[in-house]
Amino acid sequence: MTSLFKANDERTLLIATVPDLETAIRNVVSELLAEKQESDADVKVSRTATAKRLGKTPMTLTRWEQAGKIHPIKIGRSIYYLEREVKAIEEGKQ
Repeated sequence: MTSLFKANDERTLLIATVPDLETAIRNVVSELLAEKQESDADVKVSRTATAKRLGKTPMTLTRWEQAGKIHPIKIGRSIYYLEREVKAIEEGKQ
């Protein structure tokens, strides 16, 4: 398979086998998915949304905070939790 790219106003001819091209594409896609998962893990979820997702009351979340099972992020008077912690509880890892 051949492809033509322009780099710095020069033409470069790239010749790659199909297996090499498939491997390169898989590597790029894997890296992009890993980056996406890392950025998703830092998303903040509100206390109300967390309680609803887990089927618990806000008071239960307060008890979990005191027990160290989940860590609150306080912004002003609002309380949030990291998506990765909520997901870990959903999956039974915590």
